[in-house]
Amino acid sequence: MRRAKLEIYVNILRLLNKQPQKVTHISQKLNINQAVLLEYLDFMRKQRLIKSENITPKRKVFVITENGRKVVYYFREIDKVMLTETIPEVNVRRRSQ
Repeated sequence: MRRAKLEIYVNILRLLNKQPQKVTHISQKLNINQAVLLEYLDFMRKQRLIKSENITPKRKVFVITENGRKVVYYFREIDKVMLTETIPEVNVRRRSQ
């Protein structure tokens, strides 16, 4: 089943919230093609949810920003509400024929 972009963005942020990651690690952990992942990361960088930092001249990691942490926080709150809210039962009457 194909994942929605929003779900992928949030999963990337949750992963980066734990620690900075290289592209290869993000790709492997989230099972995303690297070329597609780079497009997601570029979008997220433009939205200031993440930033890239050079560890060495050849190694780059992606780091979550404060804005990205806020997004993770709000989605965590949504998850709490979704898990605790109960859906009221709906009584459906069938028409007699």
